[in-house]
Amino acid sequence: MKKFKSLFILSVISVIFALNANRVSASEGYIELTNTVNEASRCYIFSVLMEDGTYRALTSCRDISYPGGTEVFNYIVWANPVSGGNPIKLGTLGLGKVEFESEVAYTSLFVTKQQDGKKVNSPAGQVVMQGSVQKVGILENPSQAKFDRELDEVEPTATPIPQKKTSSLNIFRLGGVLAFVGLVGAIVLVFVITKK
Repeated sequence: MKKFKSLFILSVISVIFALNANRVSASEGYIELTNTVNEASRCYIFSVLMEDGTYRALTSCRDISYPGGTEVFNYIVWANPVSGGNPIKLGTLGLGKVEFESEVAYTSLFVTKQQDGKKVNSPAGQVVMQGSVQKVGILENPSQAKFDRELDEVEPTATPIPQKKTSSLNIFRLGGVLAFVGLVGAIVLVFVITKK
């Protein structure tokens, strides 16, 4: 009976830790939204759990096209919650540089192409991009980080010492200065001798 009770308590504790670990790290990482309709558009998202308990997703997209302008349709980003259930609307991509905020942890994101993005509350359009949250290896296990030593270390090199260069222009300048000083000296000498 004691073994069963100990095994049960250990199982409950393991399940609690497993659920908490998923909740904390599920939405932290990067998401590469790859195109599903053979277009060039793609998005890269870095998601972070903030101190206030919300997830912030910094988004940068490339090659997004709006034929006819944003009045015709919008790209809307949706999150699949960790707990399951209906997708949560994060917002519209706009021109592809945007930050989203969510209080709900998510495991993956997808983008739909829909009309009138402000009034939409559930995904109904064509899914054009999708991707799952990937862990950032260096943040998960810093001991596995590999750094390129060539970029970190600077090789010592001799500092060049400026050398005086004698050029013909400098020689002419020096000669001109000496001639001027000599001429002024001669005039002063003549002036002094004639005054006496």
